[in-house]
Amino acid sequence: MIGQAEGLAFRAAPLCSILAAEIDWKVVGYLLYFVGVDMNEVAPALHINDLFVHEASHRKGVGGSLIHKAREIATARGAGRLFWTV
Repeated sequence: MIGQAEGLAFRAAPLCSILAAEIDWKVVGYLLYFVGVDMNEVAPALHINDLFVHEASHRKGVGGSLIHKAREIATARGAGRLFWTV
């Protein structure tokens, strides 16, 4: 999954972005997102497409840190909402 997403995120016109979480220089989780439009408010919205944390890193605040950073990005991009549909 993440390998395929890299092809969408790291190109001239990216379709999504990836946040990576590291502990001791090792990637232990990631969050994949894109900014779209919330048509209820006709305003930018950040959509979380995937959130993953390696099992060995559960309960260490990794997921929460990734969500917090996504919220910061949403605010900086003028997004009034953050969506995560499971």
